[in-house]
Order: sequence, then structure tokens, then C-alpha cells
Amino acid sequence: MPNSTLEKIKANLPEWPDDVIDQWLLPHSEREGFGWPPSSPFNRSEWRYVMCRPVVWWQAVTWTKLQTALEPDDLSAEQLRTVNGMIGAYFKGDYNAYRMIATGPKRVFGVLEFLRANGDLPRMPVAVMDNDGLHIVDGNHRVVAWIIYGALGTEVLAEKCWLPRAAATTIWLGTHATGELLDPA
Repeated sequence: MPNSTLEKIKANLPEWPDDVIDQWLLPHSEREGFGWPPSSPFNRSEWRYVMCRPVVWWQAVTWTKLQTALEPDDLSAEQLRTVNGMIGAYFKGDYNAYRMIATGPKRVFGVLEFLRANGDLPRMPVAVMDNDGLHIVDGNHRVVAWIIYGALGTEVLAEKCWLPRAAATTIWLGTHATGELLDPA
């Protein structure tokens, strides 16, 4: 019988990379009111916002590393709304749901600092495909920082003596065995 939360998750998702579990599912499973495994159906569980689909659906997902420019055009319309909402809340003072994430600005600025020193992200975002592009399931703050840093342009970065952003970064891309999308609507 598994005795740690990681072992419990691995029992349900044995083929998943530890990095995907560690950065996406493990932190949520250790939050009050979550635990592992999620109820099926989710009912009122907060897991419905994290996973969107039941564990049985995710069991058919395999993960590969994908090099991508990770530009706004690569993102689904829903994901782009998320990115723009975070930028609005953290940089423009917009009052929206992302403003409620108290650590949000600190997280984005931490990644911007990492980009300044390294030119790439500190950790691979986790994504799946939606009907019109990438949907980030973990790493939204990293994606926001990546896009903002890229928008600064090479002249500004050179002027500040900051490293240029890499032309592409690596993400975890999940693909369902049947090709089913996270939100096929």
C-alpha cells in the first residue's frame, strides 16, 4: 500500500514522468480539501478546476518533451485569455480573478529574473492540446514571464546586458491515446 502522496499518485498514473506529477498534481494533492485520489465524479471537489477530466481519462495520456517557441499564437484562445488576464492583474492593475493570487506577481518576477540570468525557463511547463492550441495545465506564471520577456526585444535586453531569451523552450506535452482533446468544444 502506498504510504506517500507521490506513491499514491504513481499508483494511479504509473507511466507519468515524476516531474509532471511533482510540479502539477503533488502540490494540489497536499492542499487542504484535496488529497489523492480525486473523487470520481469530481462533484464539488476543487480537483475539477485542476484536472478538468477524471483520473481515468488522464491514465490514457502520455507525456513527451516538445521544443516550442511558446508564443501567443501557439496557445489556445482560452489559454491566451488566462495569460492576458494575468498580465492585466500583475502589470496593469486590472481587477480580475488573477489579482486574488497573492503570490502571482512574485512568481512571475522570479521567473523573469531567472530568464534574465539564464535565457530559458527554470522548469518545463506542462501542457495538453485544446482544439485551437496549447492549454497549460501547470506553469502559467512561467508562460507569462516567457511571453513578457520575449516582448522586451533583443535591443532592450542587450541594452540592459540581460541574456537574450532562447528561441524555443521545452515543455511537457500530454497526448491522449485516442487523440481526444482536453476540451474539444
